[in-house]
Amino acid sequence: KVRAVLGFAYPRTLKALERFVGLINYLQNTIPHAAQLVAPLQALKTDLLKPAPFKGRLRKTYAVRTAVPDPTPEQKRAFELCKAAVALNPKQHHFNSDHHVYVYIDASKEFGFAAVGLQSPRPIEGYPTPDNANIIFNLSKRLTKAELNYWITELEIAGLCWFIIRARHVIESVKHRVTIFTDHKAIGDLLDAISMKSSSLVRQNQRLVRACLFLNQFKFDLKYVPGHLNVLADALSR
Repeated sequence: KVRAVLGFAYPRTLKALERFVGLINYLQNTIPHAAQLVAPLQALKTDLLKPAPFKGRLRKTYAVRTAVPDPTPEQKRAFELCKAAVALNPKQHHFNSDHHVYVYIDASKEFGFAAVGLQSPRPIEGYPTPDNANIIFNLSKRLTKAELNYWITELEIAGLCWFIIRARHVIESVKHRVTIFTDHKAIGDLLDAISMKSSSLVRQNQRLVRACLFLNQFKFDLKYVPGHLNVLADALSR
């Protein structure tokens, strides 16, 4: 799959575009912010498919015969960035439930949600890096229109919920408690203090209340990492 992506010329037919976008989506768990990188090409594919027959032979014929217009600078850049991300992607290892798992999460309106997971056979003091732990996944998600309207704490909490849902099998099967690093200190305070009986205006935010009650079902350690030290998440997630 990786070789197929690296050997791609810019798609000239809808079928070729579908294949390229499909390959990037197939590799998305190994590419930081894959959803954001491929977004301009995904949007182009969606537009070209609007008049397409629903399915069957007519659908296949339409894809083969429909030409892709010359790329805009944004589309060309997305294509090259996707290929570069595949080529430069750090080596990843299989998840081992006996190892210690560490996750850096990140949420921003520009880049969406991202999570970088590492594992080590021994506990790590300080902050894990690819030098002392093995990368096991890169996850990413574009923000919805509703999420783009969240204020920062809501966005960070939503990002944590998204990660827990995506990686629930890791959280529930790993031998040791997963350690999650975030550069938004308020998340930990909310998880510790949230209460349906609280009169705090923040705690009356039902979206935050529901999210915190959901998160409190799971066993993990949340640790604050100062933004200037959140180098791994910044490098791998952006």
